[in-house]
Amino acid sequence: MKRIYVYAGAEISSRDYSDFRVGERANFALEFYSKSSLLPSSERNILAEHLKCAFYKVCGKVVYRTKQVWVIDIGFLLFRLETPPDFAIKDSWVEGEICVSIAPDYYLEYLKKSLSDMPELACEFLIEQTMIDTTPLITVIDPVDNSEYWIGDETKISFREVKSARDTFDDINGNGYILKCLRIN
Repeated sequence: MKRIYVYAGAEISSRDYSDFRVGERANFALEFYSKSSLLPSSERNILAEHLKCAFYKVCGKVVYRTKQVWVIDIGFLLFRLETPPDFAIKDSWVEGEICVSIAPDYYLEYLKKSLSDMPELACEFLIEQTMIDTTPLITVIDPVDNSEYWIGDETKISFREVKSARDTFDDINGNGYILKCLRIN
């Protein structure tokens, strides 16, 4: 069993998922995102070091790759629906910082149906804690296209514990939730 912290956003409103009530079990797959991208690694030791919120320092093995998706093993399997970097070939190793989140419905609906050799990514988790992200949002200007978007103010990160995510869905202010989960299988 492995305890992990995961981000949950829009998937809370999906009826394919539970309401992530504390004490309940839920099945879902995990997706990763990396701002700075994962890099090739000379290390050969699996690592998933919790940094903060749903962010981890990782070292893992690429266990699956197509032109549209790749899967890494960091002690549990995570996927990313994007064109993998050229160096991320099967059995290669990668490292860096990632955010771990609950996979949206498209994993169940699209990937499993269209890729018959896709590894099984869904696992059962016990929800130990649900926290709504109350971090204030700030406006940022994209230097490339001058568009505006909101991000959480990293100098004012804050959370409020709740019993159930769906019960407080209208309160999320665009930020989402952090779930503390215990992986059952």
